[in-house]
Amino acid sequence: MRNRKTIVITVALFLFIVLLAQNYNKIPTRKEHQSRNKYNILPAKKLKLLKEPYYVDDNHVTWIKRSFFRSIFHNPFKNYTFETMNSKQISSSEAVILASDFDKGHTNFKNGSFNYYSSYNHPIDHFFADVLPIGLYYF
Repeated sequence: MRNRKTIVITVALFLFIVLLAQNYNKIPTRKEHQSRNKYNILPAKKLKLLKEPYYVDDNHVTWIKRSFFRSIFHNPFKNYTFETMNSKQISSSEAVILASDFDKGHTNFKNGSFNYYSSYNHPIDHFFADVLPIGLYYF
């Protein structure tokens, strides 16, 4: 049993090192990571439902309402989180709003965060460029 556990840990560590080597160039510097929200956009006025989970704003930008688990870093018990991708669907912007405000038709969105790689379309790249730096630079 102990040998099996050692093998699993060794293989997992090896896979992580391989992924890290392949994606190391995607990790932004501390300054780039801390200033990334300068690229973030927010919905223009009210979002109109197209077909769940897709919404569109007054500038015809399509937003995806994230599921509960994909919103976990933005307190999904009280907030809704929306994400839009750039035209090449690589980077994305997040907008957060109190669920009660959104349900009442308010438009007071706040910045979630700008992601160098969309968590929907590029989850591995997103981990190395947007999630891992949180651990590297803040903890």
